[in-house]
Amino acid sequence: MSKYCLKCNTELFDDEAVCPKCNTASKVEKHEHNMLVIPKNKKSLKKLAVILGIFVCFAAIVISVIAYCNNKAIVWSDVFKSKQGNVVVTIDGEEIREDMFKFLSTMVLNEYDEIYDYYGTDEFETKLKEQTILYAQEYVCRWHEAEDAGYKLSKDDKKVIETALDNLYDKYKTKDMSERRFYSVYYGISKQQMVEYSRNSQLSLNYGNKEKEKATYTEEDKLAAYGVFSDYIAGCKANVIVINTTGLATEQINEKKNIADSMLASLEGGVSMKTIAAQYSNDTTVSMMQDEMHVNASVDAKFQKIYDWSKDVAVGSSSAIYIDSTDDAGNEISEIYIVQCSDILEYADVSDSEELINITKFYIVNLNINELMKSDKYAAKINEDVYSTVSIG
Repeated sequence: MSKYCLKCNTELFDDEAVCPKCNTASKVEKHEHNMLVIPKNKKSLKKLAVILGIFVCFAAIVISVIAYCNNKAIVWSDVFKSKQGNVVVTIDGEEIREDMFKFLSTMVLNEYDEIYDYYGTDEFETKLKEQTILYAQEYVCRWHEAEDAGYKLSKDDKKVIETALDNLYDKYKTKDMSERRFYSVYYGISKQQMVEYSRNSQLSLNYGNKEKEKATYTEEDKLAAYGVFSDYIAGCKANVIVINTTGLATEQINEKKNIADSMLASLEGGVSMKTIAAQYSNDTTVSMMQDEMHVNASVDAKFQKIYDWSKDVAVGSSSAIYIDSTDDAGNEISEIYIVQCSDILEYADVSDSEELINITKFYIVNLNINELMKSDKYAAKINEDVYSTVSIG
């Protein structure tokens, strides 16, 4: 039995004499409250059976969908876009919602080291948001230009992306972590969003490579490209001797350090690198690189210390540089690099190089993209209310 107000039909507790909704001391009565009234005639009963059957089927479908989503890396945000947060910015009709905007900000942090110049300051999040808007513009611009030009991903491209993402999950997941949870924790987006982003990025890359192949250039274009990318083209050449100290005891490492000091003294005394290397031909920890190392900003990250040394050297300058790294199997490696600058490269030395030609074509394609990003078509229409409150720092 349930108790109801006769005036407004509000359900009351047994000890309530006054209705809390209409605040009236209405007369109350107790009556049966059935959620389902069983009809007395056969026609109504058949109708009810049909309705209940439809309800049961619908419930079964909902349960099946939920079970499927739980087993797959599918989340409700893939179906209901509002679950991805509010729209931060719209670019050529593409709505970048909060989840994707935050993800793109992590891509900025991975690719733009200069952002970290502001880390720990009040400007950090502001600068990161500004750069993320530019990153989003470039992402949409390249992707849409590729589609407008008729580019499509091949089945092989799609398979490579799927395999790469599966390998990523297998490598970094924790025990019993579902794909859905993995993408949510590490990327803040769903797997489907990651697949779409990866496909769009690969499409953009294919488009850019084709456009670069077709690009024509002049000497002025080469000079302009060199002015922007000289750190990646010019640099210096260096002869290199490597002393491997991996796994050695402290006393043995000290002996190798003494050898390194002796080598530097010989170089400063005018002895050639080849002569020095020959003196240690019986030492299996000592070897000389067969070719000169071309040192500039494009060197492997392992040689960052050598690149730093090369920024302010003259021909004949030498140094001993200690480098710790890991190989592909994750094993730690310790080495001493004896380096001596043999040549400083300038524009005349690289003007006809394949490297400068490729970079010039890349430069031209990116100039075109930069101009398109300035057009009304790819203007960033920012939702200021959401943009000002979304936290990505």
